[in-house]
Amino acid sequence: MSTGTTVLLEPRSSDKTQPDTYSWRRLTSWVGTAVKALATHIAFLIRYDLNILKPLPINPALDIAVSNDRVPEQKTAEKVYRINDRGRVLKRSLRWDEYPVLSDGETLVPFLVVERLQNEAACMTYIRENTDIPVPKLLDTYKENGSYYLWMEFIDGVEMSELTGEEQSKVLPQVQEIIATLQRLRSSRSGGPTGLLSPPSIVYFYHLSEWEQRSSPEEEFVFCHGDLSQNNILVDPKTLKIAAIIDWEYGGFFPREHEIPFYESSETSGHQVKDNKYKPAVDKIIDFWRQSQKPASYESIPTSL
Repeated sequence: MSTGTTVLLEPRSSDKTQPDTYSWRRLTSWVGTAVKALATHIAFLIRYDLNILKPLPINPALDIAVSNDRVPEQKTAEKVYRINDRGRVLKRSLRWDEYPVLSDGETLVPFLVVERLQNEAACMTYIRENTDIPVPKLLDTYKENGSYYLWMEFIDGVEMSELTGEEQSKVLPQVQEIIATLQRLRSSRSGGPTGLLSPPSIVYFYHLSEWEQRSSPEEEFVFCHGDLSQNNILVDPKTLKIAAIIDWEYGGFFPREHEIPFYESSETSGHQVKDNKYKPAVDKIIDFWRQSQKPASYESIPTSL
């Protein structure tokens, strides 16, 4: 999705041989997902009366721009996405001058967005090295002009949510096998592969500060994707085989409850949480992060939604 034309928007590789596999269908799908995600985020803030967010300007969630090489980019309130002319995907954090400005002049700063992208890069590498789960290959990561860049290979496919109910039923066993594979990866310490703590999005709707890794004498924490919705499952529409699991920002070793079965519905994970469909699991997740906070900020998280 997108940003200005003054920054480097090409991966560092000099390889010019990769064929153009650009998929307008996939790019358009990302647009819809981004808009839905921001709308859900705003709905949560209003619902719980956190007094964090004032009304945003019209259509703040999406800003489609065209870079110098005429490849469309897409910008949400947190990140920029882009597929370049060689079929490689960019996902980067916003620069300070790109942050949304609210109607009262306040700047909306994305929460831990750089750390989440760093955690995603670590998770993608870890999963590729330790399992046979299909994950996009990480091509490059770097910081430039105050923005964190994550480049990955493009995976052609459709989101599971775009399939018919019958087709989804054929994909579901594959998803369950992937979860079983993930949960065979265990650790005695919570957090991502490099120790980064990236709370799931449901924790972000509260006034939070810092967390500490949890530890246990046994390897009680299992690897969780953390946001395994149908939007993050890419499928080959011809074979109905999973082509890739994407968006690992919230991945890491956590209690099993962190892997809420969002993939059972075509709705976004945000909508499913908003509807209290998984309230018992959500309450346990909130309690886990409440107990993981450093002492000075322990009281800032409610015990239940």
